[in-house]
Amino acid sequence: MLLRVPYLFYQKGRLDKGLEVPARILRVESVSSGGGRHSSVSVEYEFRWGDSVFKGDRASVFSESNGLYFRLREAFESGREVTCFVDPGDPRLSALEKDVRVMDLIGYFGLGTPFAIVGSLYLVRSIGVSGRKKSAEAVPPNA
Repeated sequence: MLLRVPYLFYQKGRLDKGLEVPARILRVESVSSGGGRHSSVSVEYEFRWGDSVFKGDRASVFSESNGLYFRLREAFESGREVTCFVDPGDPRLSALEKDVRVMDLIGYFGLGTPFAIVGSLYLVRSIGVSGRKKSAEAVPPNA
C-alpha cells in the first residue's frame, strides 16, 4: 500500500497541471464493503475533450471526501454538470476529486509505518542474533 502512494501523488500532479472541464454523471452509487463498515463511490461520467467524448469512472485520486457521494448523487438527479479534472496529455486520466486529505496520509503512512518499524527492528535483531551465534560457534571452547 505504501508503494502506491508515490504513484497517486504522480497522478495528482498530472491532474494539478491539467484542465477543469464540465462532466455529466451517468451513474453513481455507494458501494459497501467489509461487512458494511466501509463504503466507496462508484461513478461513471462523461466529458468532452476536443471533438471526442470520454468516459471516466474515477471519483477521486485518493479516497473520497465526506459527502462526495451525496454531491454526485444530487448532480446526477438534477442533471447538473460537475467539474472533472483531466490530464491534457492523456485525457483518459481524469477524476472528479483530486485533493489529498489528512486522513489519506494517516491511512497510507500512519497505519503502515508502525508495522514497518517493528518489522525492520525484528529483522535487524534476527540478523544480529544469528551473526553472534555463528561467531560463537567459530571460536574453539579452549581457546
